[in-house]
Amino acid sequence: MILVSPYIASGTIDSRTYDHTSLLATVEKRFNLTALSLRDAQANTFEDILQLESPRQDCSTVLPRPEDAAALQDYQASKTTPASLSQAAVKQALSDGRFAKNAASEFQISLVKLAKNLEVKEATNTSELFRLSRWADIEHDAAVQVNDFSAKFFKHLF
Repeated sequence: MILVSPYIASGTIDSRTYDHTSLLATVEKRFNLTALSLRDAQANTFEDILQLESPRQDCSTVLPRPEDAAALQDYQASKTTPASLSQAAVKQALSDGRFAKNAASEFQISLVKLAKNLEVKEATNTSELFRLSRWADIEHDAAVQVNDFSAKFFKHLF
């Protein structure tokens, strides 16, 4: 796994094995939470590699635009925001089945469970009730819930 962060010292190489449950294990350890499964209980955490108190300043903040035609086309397509999709385009995608409708993985479900067990600062009773009542059984719903929660939970840290 490649881990990129301004909180990692320049030139750091770590040969330990990490996987996606390492993220879950790191959050669980950081917030003193019980592991959700044996897999995340045994996973390596990122706490030893994220050593810097403040982010490094030696990183460029703007990446160069791609130069070849295929990459440029992909880059332009990546700038399409969901808000720019018309209602007709969304309805067509739904009718064509062009969205994530696979069953959520064990890892995705564990992230949703983790999101439900952490407190969000400045949450109202209504927003908290809504967050706890939502469930995800397909990939898309799990991704939306974890993304929504992450944005709310981590906004005060950065």
